Amino acid sequence: MKAAELCRKHAAARIQAMQRDARNMAHSEEVSTEYVLLKYPERPPNKLTAGYRGPMRRVSTLREQGHVVGYVLKDLVTQAEVKVSNNRVTPFEHAGLSLGEMKALATAAEEEFPVEAVRGHRGRGTDATKFEFHICWAGYEESESTWEKWENVAGNTLVSKYLLDHGIRVPR
Repeated sequence: MKAAELCRKHAAARIQAMQRDARNMAHSEEVSTEYVLLKYPERPPNKLTAGYRGPMRRVSTLREQGHVVGYVLKDLVTQAEVKVSNNRVTPFEHAGLSLGEMKALATAAEEEFPVEAVRGHRGRGTDATKFEFHICWAGYEESESTWEKWENVAGNTLVSKYLLDHGIRVPR
């Protein structure tokens, strides 16, 4: 399937989810589809990103006293699992898309990962190129934070500020 067609289908699914939200039809009942879209916790990481991530695979349903309170979802790109509240999940009707096509959709939607905060670093000395940085990503759960090598975050404004604040030499 062509990339443009995948992007069109992805945009249509996200628009439908946003329209459901606008009509206050968020899912309070259990989502039964295998694949879902995940609403960002506060706002999308940038203005060009739709209000939802995904598609993601629904792994399990979290219940308390017989009521659905959340889900465990698996990111199709990173394979990471994340627990989320049920009010952030909406069904994704994949209409016969293959798993590969759904991965392509999720990848196309998340080309860029804006940094929300730098929580720490590990490594010795004062040479940032030898460090890994604990990065919190904008629009993602705290549990999805990752340790990133310098080359993955070099040039990021928040990382540069972190280096200066901690007396670490900023490589040129």
